[in-house]
Amino acid sequence: MELLAQCGCSRSAIMRKLGLSFVVLAAAIPLPPVHSRTRLAYEKAPYNDTLIHCGALFGLLASAYEEAGDTSKSETYREKFGKQLRTSENEFLRVGRPKQEAQELYEERRGTMAAVFERNTENLVSLVRFCDEKYPL
Repeated sequence: MELLAQCGCSRSAIMRKLGLSFVVLAAAIPLPPVHSRTRLAYEKAPYNDTLIHCGALFGLLASAYEEAGDTSKSETYREKFGKQLRTSENEFLRVGRPKQEAQELYEERRGTMAAVFERNTENLVSLVRFCDEKYPL
């Protein structure tokens, strides 16, 4: 709730913007889901899933704040998203997985999160708080 109060946006306005971001993103990237491809077992090539979830959330928030007209917060979250994505790409390369797989996984998680948050905004507020604390700029 505190995040929504700071933004000056209503919960439904943020959710509409997140939903719109997802639709635009889904239409722009015609890739099959990452999980439909063969990849190494998690134990053989692990990655930091928390980093990816928070990065995907930062990307959603950057788009939502941009559409809401709050360029300052949009830039902050876009910077956080870029930092998370670069870290994940490097981690994937380090364990022998392609950098593109990290990018695709971000897009997949971003779409999943947008759909979940459209139905349950309480999870959004909790995850934003967690990710902001875990990955400050």
